[in-house]
Amino acid sequence: MLKLQCFVVALAFAAGQALAGPTPAPTLLAEGLAHYEALLATPPKTGGMVAGRFLLIDYSLPSNTERLYFVERTGGTWVVTAAVYVAHGSGSNTSSGYSIPQSFSDKPGSKASTLGEFRVSDSSQQTPCSTVGRCIHLDGLEAQNHNAYARAVVMHSNERRIGLISASNPKGKYFVPSKDLFGRSNGCPVVADEEMEKLLVFATPDVFLYVGRSSAP
Repeated sequence: MLKLQCFVVALAFAAGQALAGPTPAPTLLAEGLAHYEALLATPPKTGGMVAGRFLLIDYSLPSNTERLYFVERTGGTWVVTAAVYVAHGSGSNTSSGYSIPQSFSDKPGSKASTLGEFRVSDSSQQTPCSTVGRCIHLDGLEAQNHNAYARAVVMHSNERRIGLISASNPKGKYFVPSKDLFGRSNGCPVVADEEMEKLLVFATPDVFLYVGRSSAP
């Protein structure tokens, strides 16, 4: 078991203002950091890790919560520089509303989200996804998520309007407040269109992503 390390988490400041919105639960941030630092010390066979920044998702939060966090090390302190909405897989729950994923699967065709350690693949910026435009390919680094690349679990925006379609969500948009399918995907951690540029700049090849839960269902 990884030993959780003590550290200080600070809010990011931009133009003298604190970062608006939620910050990750300290327990999950500590857990993600411990996994990240272990991989820095002993890189996976797929390649090394970018030092000084990583991504964190908390899937114990509902889909109408900003639960994808950008974390960077600044002056010896780990700083949350952004928090944005991110979808979870429709196979992870079947309820309507602003839902919390209840189950996880790495099985092809499950349309479920997967937990654990990921790294941004070396091919992420060079290989566009045929159905969703620009995307960020992910390599699963654990037994619980090793099918991520084969399942085409990628980080992308909803710019092509793909996804679940219903009478109340006719365009299949992932992020439509007050709609019953808000934040649901086919298994990919999808972000809103306006966040994709930020994600492409931050999540370069070999950046670490940790997907976890700060509390049990």
